[in-house]
Amino acid sequence: MFLEARNDTLIGALSAIRGAISKAHTIPVLECVLIAVRPSGVVLTATDMMIRAEIRIQADRTQDGSVAVPLGALLEALKSQPRDRTVSVGIEDQTGRVTVRSGKFSSHLSAYEPDDFPSLAGAVGQEKAIGIALPQSRLVRLLKTVRFAASTEETRYYLCGVYLHPVDGPDGVAMVRTVATDGHRLAWCQDVPEKMASAPDPVILPTRLVTEMLAHLDDKSDDSVTLEIWGRRVGIWIGNYYLTSTVIDGTYPEYARVIPTDHPNTARMPARALEHCVQAASSVIQERSKPVKMTFSDTLTVASQDERGSAVDVVEEGYSLRGRRTEIGFQARYVLDVLQHVGETVEFHLHNETAPAVVRDVDDANKLFVVMPMRV
Repeated sequence: MFLEARNDTLIGALSAIRGAISKAHTIPVLECVLIAVRPSGVVLTATDMMIRAEIRIQADRTQDGSVAVPLGALLEALKSQPRDRTVSVGIEDQTGRVTVRSGKFSSHLSAYEPDDFPSLAGAVGQEKAIGIALPQSRLVRLLKTVRFAASTEETRYYLCGVYLHPVDGPDGVAMVRTVATDGHRLAWCQDVPEKMASAPDPVILPTRLVTEMLAHLDDKSDDSVTLEIWGRRVGIWIGNYYLTSTVIDGTYPEYARVIPTDHPNTARMPARALEHCVQAASSVIQERSKPVKMTFSDTLTVASQDERGSAVDVVEEGYSLRGRRTEIGFQARYVLDVLQHVGETVEFHLHNETAPAVVRDVDDANKLFVVMPMRV
């Protein structure tokens, strides 16, 4: 195996797939990148046996073959050299080690047999894939809007991801919805796909997979990408980068049951004014799990206190309330997280001080958030 290419090409490719390697591993080969040189080009692969990332590059000179080499060590060796140089990576016949050369520089790295590199079950082609096609910017919106609400508690592993499933939108239009919840807050977002071959089975996308997808998708691009679902796996091509993963094997809870439909009190206000108000009022709270008290009346008052002191701030301009006065406590961080994903104007739909609040983006009916109250 041998390849020769620009250093910046190799550094960029290795950096792109590095996120697929988990830090919590006990198998040395999982630190490696699999380099496969083929007549059609060079494929670099990294995996933690759940997520697999591949990227294809072109090299100036090649000799077919494959080898697994520690990705971190290879990347550091390449970064020690100017990015505009040509570098070579190949297997030494005598030692079997991987040699990196650039001018007078050389580095010799451990090598693993390509057969030792793990493959993933359920490869493409074993089952018919169902594709969901969307512009990159709209897929980013579907994932980014809800990711913050996913759980991090492994005891409830089925909540540690983003639930993706088809729904019927207005007038029976087929839509795809993403949902995430940790039991304290919930977020959902939906959109009409450009193409959806048939109604896909619901899947739970692991949070790490969602993070890797968002790292490579362009939130300004209208170029279409297709998320493919087949069996218990999903995959997506983003340019010359391919990401595939198993999905979380579990049953997602019936989240619609926790979304209140009876909320006689509705408060509307500028989202940025509320964000500033909550940040200011919670500035004295040392323990971030403590709540702020929000009083919805003629004005919106946000207050907090602990042993260090107290703080109060008020939203007046642009604020309105339909219904009766309501006092309710929320964890400040949960409210601030929601406000990061709404537009200029936000509505709080309230029932009483013990019922969850439904938060809506006035300018986007395809987003919805639920925040559980806290005792003040």
